[in-house]
Amino acid sequence: MTVYHGREDNNANNLFFLCSLIEYISRKTKNHRNVIVNAIGKKGLQHIFDLADVYHCENLDKLTYEFTEKYEVEDGINI
Repeated sequence: MTVYHGREDNNANNLFFLCSLIEYISRKTKNHRNVIVNAIGKKGLQHIFDLADVYHCENLDKLTYEFTEKYEVEDGINI
């Protein structure tokens, strides 16, 4: 039995952040989420997941810009 002390599990928080970031990047670049996931790749996703507790303090627009540049995410069609 899992006991919560007023907060979710850290892994659950990190996963929620990662999924939210993918969704945000996909909306900003007008791409489907699978395009973003494939562009970032498994190693990149793991890196973001591992550092999610640090990244969540950053501005989402700043992170979106940095990750779209780093992983060369092109603007998609208007979805």
